[in-house]
Amino acid sequence: MEAARPRIEKSEVCMLALGIDGGGTKTEAAVVSEDDAVLAVGLGGPVNTAFVSSSQARRSIRAAVREALGGAKSRHFDALALCVLCSTEDATAGLPRGVSYGQIFRFSETEVAFARAGLFQKYGIAVVAGTGSNVCGYGRDGAACHVGGWGALLGDEGSAFDIALRAIKAAIRAHDGRGPRTQLLERALRHFNIPELWGLVRLCYGGPLPRTTIADFAPQVSAAASEGDEVATGILADAGRTLADDVLFVAGRLFQPEEAFPVVLSGGVFNAGPLLIEPIRLALKQQYPNASLLVAHQSPGVAVAKLGLMALSQSSPAAKDGRHRISG
Repeated sequence: MEAARPRIEKSEVCMLALGIDGGGTKTEAAVVSEDDAVLAVGLGGPVNTAFVSSSQARRSIRAAVREALGGAKSRHFDALALCVLCSTEDATAGLPRGVSYGQIFRFSETEVAFARAGLFQKYGIAVVAGTGSNVCGYGRDGAACHVGGWGALLGDEGSAFDIALRAIKAAIRAHDGRGPRTQLLERALRHFNIPELWGLVRLCYGGPLPRTTIADFAPQVSAAASEGDEVATGILADAGRTLADDVLFVAGRLFQPEEAFPVVLSGGVFNAGPLLIEPIRLALKQQYPNASLLVAHQSPGVAVAKLGLMALSQSSPAAKDGRHRISG
């Protein structure tokens, strides 16, 4: 018999959660009902206030939520669930006028990565690789280990920024004749809309350069690799091995070689497919044969909203009575 799901106390209408996931590249807002129906999704820009202003973060959240409101047909939410790289104050200030919510919950990138793979407990290892990258794990005894997430200049190995920057440098070496020929040269010219490669100097040094400007070139590396470009293939394989090394480091701190635990791959970098994923799979097979590798499939905003509904179902009924309205 299937285990009973946690009971959510019902009001006259189906309870709703507004989930907002925002990082260095984009923000996704999703409205999900307690019966698991995804009612609407909206997109906005970056919210990571280590790299963008608070006002930019608020605008990104407002854009994503406004788009979601168009499909949700509701402006009140029983749960506001957040996984955003900005303050709660910025997140709530970014909500469009008239939006109200009951309880507010915050979740970590790791919790959301697990939820995107259908796992709703802190156990295992999550590899989050988008614009930036980090690896975080939790053992059975509550022990935790986190590596990476130091930003584009200090770390973020295996991230979209890292892959794109390696590719741009490879294109420059090919241009100079110091490196092998590669499609990445022509792809860089087209992608950045520059007539010759020296345009990258003006692009990179002419003023503030958002990380996303560089990171957005990463899909071109995957495209070149899919057409057999050896330089692009090598860059992706190196990124996969780097992430595999981080996974093994975290696993070594938390698990014994014979233990079974999930390893979740979450983030746009893994759209590159086997070239990036296989080094991680092989490393686990050799050293942690009972570990299971999962690629996150649920969209991040939806996963955050579902976490919010789950948290709401576990809170006391009295805590659900509060309502906050955004009036300005």
